[in-house]
Amino acid sequence: MVKALVVDDEYYIREGIVTSIPWGELGIDTVGEAEEGLEAWNKFQSLRPDIVLLDINLPKLSGIEVARRIRNVDQEAQILFLTGYDDYSYLKEAITLQAVDYLLKPIVYDDLLQLFKAAVSKHHEKNKSKQYLSLLKSQIQSLSQAPQDIILLDLLQSRTRADEIVSQIPFLQAHTREHIYYVISMEIDLYEQLSSERSQQDKATYMYAYQKLAQEAADQINLSDCRIISDFPGRLIAVISYGVSRHMRTYFDEQIIELAQHFQRVFRDYLKTTITAGVSSLVNGYDRLPEAYHQSLHALVQKSAVGSGKILFAPYMETRIHHHIDIMPLELSMLSRMSEGNLTLAQSSYRRWTTKIYASGASSIKGYAKNLVMPMMRMIHEFHLEGDAIDVQPLLTGLVANRSNEEIEGLLLGYITSITTEIAQTKKIPVSKMISKAKTWISEHLDEELRLTQLAELLHISPNHFSVLFKQATGVTFTEYVLTAKFDKAKELLANTDMKISDIASEVGYIDSNYFSIAFKKHEGVTPSVYKKMNVVTDP
Repeated sequence: MVKALVVDDEYYIREGIVTSIPWGELGIDTVGEAEEGLEAWNKFQSLRPDIVLLDINLPKLSGIEVARRIRNVDQEAQILFLTGYDDYSYLKEAITLQAVDYLLKPIVYDDLLQLFKAAVSKHHEKNKSKQYLSLLKSQIQSLSQAPQDIILLDLLQSRTRADEIVSQIPFLQAHTREHIYYVISMEIDLYEQLSSERSQQDKATYMYAYQKLAQEAADQINLSDCRIISDFPGRLIAVISYGVSRHMRTYFDEQIIELAQHFQRVFRDYLKTTITAGVSSLVNGYDRLPEAYHQSLHALVQKSAVGSGKILFAPYMETRIHHHIDIMPLELSMLSRMSEGNLTLAQSSYRRWTTKIYASGASSIKGYAKNLVMPMMRMIHEFHLEGDAIDVQPLLTGLVANRSNEEIEGLLLGYITSITTEIAQTKKIPVSKMISKAKTWISEHLDEELRLTQLAELLHISPNHFSVLFKQATGVTFTEYVLTAKFDKAKELLANTDMKISDIASEVGYIDSNYFSIAFKKHEGVTPSVYKKMNVVTDP
């Protein structure tokens, strides 16, 4: 069973958490309480909880200091922070202390419940991983890289000729020169960060675990002709063979994409980590495996621009060089119109671009389309665009899956249209007008739980971009602005009306009047009732 510790100096908040959460249903059998930092540290040492919920602002010892002491003796405890509007300066330090998550006050019950559920789930996952790695450690002592893996790596890296070593690699012994191959290079994202404090033996254990997991993942889908090796710390190589004609290329391209997606799911679900996969094009014969290997590594180079956790593909060989045509001016024109948010001219430039490609005698548009992907990805980054409509993965998948020219044209035009439309939305409303509209919306919805994502959606702008613009315009974060607006309205109602405090709490979005009183005092320095007495307007 799991143990938890709840730490908050405000009695009503602490007791509300302890009495409202269904601990037994979550699998938590012991719940401790503390109201200040020194007591929290003493309770931690005696209880040794698996999950600690800490208010950042605590008397005697701050929540940050308590977390620091915990981390000095326990790297596994799940630390969750409660933070108010004025605690943001501490969050950066909280991250360095490996806090699992944090929750903003005022507390929403459903969010708090989900926070504990996630912490319990993560605790169980860590235990499962520790047990798995413990088993592997018992095997790793006598384990060295299998000789056939070393020989296969020598082949991939061109240190030996295929004809000289095929007989020494069981994976290739039954193959002929008619077999076709793919290579997938898989980087474990954040590997350096994840392994920075591990010993060399532990690093070897984890790499063995990754390799074993990937091999089991391939075996799960009955892909017997797949060999997983490691060529570099944090990177795995999958060599996949099909013993049939390359005339079935379309089918195999789709199969290899599904395999890469399967690897990603397994690593995400079991080890809670992401991988970036670089996929080669199909090659014919094992003597061309070095070519496929280097293609897969080259595909991974795109990670720095596209981002981690993606499936990336080797560049298509048919490029503008083969046709000796200069379409760069048309590409630049199209990209320029996109960045202006001018959809009509962007689509017009696209049509002229495709017309010139086909007029040159090119049989496929695929290579040219791939040349546009990276500039468009940079555009997405520059304009802080987000959302499913501009997810590059469907386009990349379509470009490698041997689709027809018409299908590729449709994918590319749809992507150009989505990006240009999103950019146009960001340019439609001047920043000053957008911020003014945001402030008006906030003032009209103070009786609700206001979320930045909701407002950003109404303004047709990405949440991250809106957050930056709002802070630049107002000098405070969205959360700080909303809290100040709520309490300003509360003060106005307290001073100028006879409304009950519970009704005023409801007017500014607080369901629980007790919690409203606590939050009001923390923000204004006095309780609502005291503020009312200090500011009541009397008739002369």
